Order: sequence, then structure tokens, then C-alpha cells
Amino acid sequence: MLTNEWWMNASDGEAAERCRAVARSLDVTFDRLAERRYAGRTFRTAFFRDGDDSFALVPGGRFTLGFDVDVFRPSQEILESYAGSAEEYGLGNLREFLAPQITPVRQVTLQPFLIEVSATSVDAETAEELAEQIAPYRLPTSDEWELACGAGARTLFRWGDDCPMDVYPVDRGDFDLHRIPNLYGLDIARNPYDTEVVADDAYRGGDGGSMICGGAGFFLGWLALASSYQLPEEMAEPFDEDLSLTFYRRLRVIEE
Repeated sequence: MLTNEWWMNASDGEAAERCRAVARSLDVTFDRLAERRYAGRTFRTAFFRDGDDSFALVPGGRFTLGFDVDVFRPSQEILESYAGSAEEYGLGNLREFLAPQITPVRQVTLQPFLIEVSATSVDAETAEELAEQIAPYRLPTSDEWELACGAGARTLFRWGDDCPMDVYPVDRGDFDLHRIPNLYGLDIARNPYDTEVVADDAYRGGDGGSMICGGAGFFLGWLALASSYQLPEEMAEPFDEDLSLTFYRRLRVIEE
């Protein structure tokens, strides 16, 4: 199996040869290997092409996903930002607020897969027959999406536990780690307005901009970009009724 352990220990030549075999099996084109550096971590990323569309490799294996809100140690700036939001909107303490929105810590075993570098907006026509439209690809499961987003990072966000407390993600500022490709080379969880639908009838990577539109504090404005953030069920109704409000990202499992 093309596991993360094998991938990290293989030579560039071995990795490239395995990628060429993957490309033949899936009838896609192996594009290139590239060393990615992101938030202090490095990874050898493999890119593939299917026509004009770009895909990145996510090796398989056993992974820890989710985030333990009980051990979260937010900065003083985050605590102050949340306290202001909690007072204005009548929210509970920070950990009680986070718990239903952050997936729990769990161990998962996933097969290797190719996942689309950029998500695509769903129009009304495509939304009606999405599964048929994207075959032989499919939507990622929630676990696959979360792994692809965080790339193994055990922090709240893929870059760490902190976020800017003077701008929202949609504002221009000095911080740009949410705008550049992640460790796997994916454009993912960049904008809270761009919520992605996954195969588990869940929504990841955004909240439709509800916190920003509602004037919540900066921390809550960034929260939807956390790798383990999942839109709570009570907030999902507008997306359930109109899938064209969301984006989708295609995936193909590498069968070995």
C-alpha cells in the first residue's frame, strides 16, 4: 500500500516510479514531484493531471484526526476575542462552544487517494446529479477531507493554534497561510464563505460566512478554517436546501 510511512522513506526515484504506476492505473497523467514547505513542515508532494485539472496525492495509512478542545490552550488574544463575542451573543465558555463544531480525536485508516487541488462551485444543474457528473471520481468522505486539509497537523488550524486578531480571513493583511497551498499542495479552507460538501452529508471548510456576516469577533471569523471544523447541523439547513451555495472537490481512491 502507498502508505505515508513508505512515501516519507522512499527515494525520489522510487516515488516517481510509483506515481507513474498510479497514473497508468487511473488513466491520468503524472505531472511532477515537488517539495512543499508549509508552516515549518516539509513534504514531497506529487501532482497529477486529468485534462486541465490538477490533483495531489495523499498517501494512505493510519492517522489521528480531530482536535481535543479540552487540551486547547488559546492565546490571551483569542480568549479576549471570544469573551467579547460570548458577551454579545450569550455564548457559553469557549470549550463548550467549540465541542459541537470540532470533530473529536479519533484513529482512522484510509486508503491513498488523489484529490483535486481546487474546489469547484456547484451550480443548480450540476447539484441535481453531482455523483453522476463527477464519475469516476467521487466526493471525499469527511475523514478524507479533514486529512487532506490538515495534512497531519495536530493543531487547531493547519498552520498552528493561533490566527490573526486584527483581520478576518477575507480581509487583506500580512498573514497569508490560509491563502497559499497547504502541505499537500491544496487550495483548501481559504475562505469561510466557500463551504465544501462531502460524501457524509456534511459541510467542511467554511460556515457560509455566517460568523463574519453576523459581526462576530475575529476568532470566530477564523474558526471555520480549522481543519477539524464541521458545520453544525443547525447551521446546515440553507446548504441542504440549496446545494449551489457550496463547493465540491473530486477524489479517486488508489486501489492497491
